[in-house]
Amino acid sequence: MGFNKRKMEDARKTEADKEAAARRGLGSQILEDAERLVAAWNERQAKRMPMLFAPTIGAAIAARHWWLWVRCPACHTTNAIDLRTLDHHPDSAITSLMPFGLDTPRTRSSTTAAN
Repeated sequence: MGFNKRKMEDARKTEADKEAAARRGLGSQILEDAERLVAAWNERQAKRMPMLFAPTIGAAIAARHWWLWVRCPACHTTNAIDLRTLDHHPDSAITSLMPFGLDTPRTRSSTTAAN
């Protein structure tokens, strides 16, 4: 007998379907973990405790915390960043976004002077 292309395609499809089902099964666990992680981070922020960790952009989006509030240390302006619209890797920490979230006259002049 020769090469059976249809049989190989069926085997690949079956394997891909098994992997997709396994990933869907973990979806609720991922959501629960992300919500717990973001809640712990928010609690530490509210109590002004030291920053021991920062959730990733993907964890914040999975926990349905789409907005990140940042404060400019120079002019004390507060701004909100919509995490869903950013072009950043989902595994990067949300603290990596702090310099990009503000566009104030004071920060604008300091960033242009640095370039």
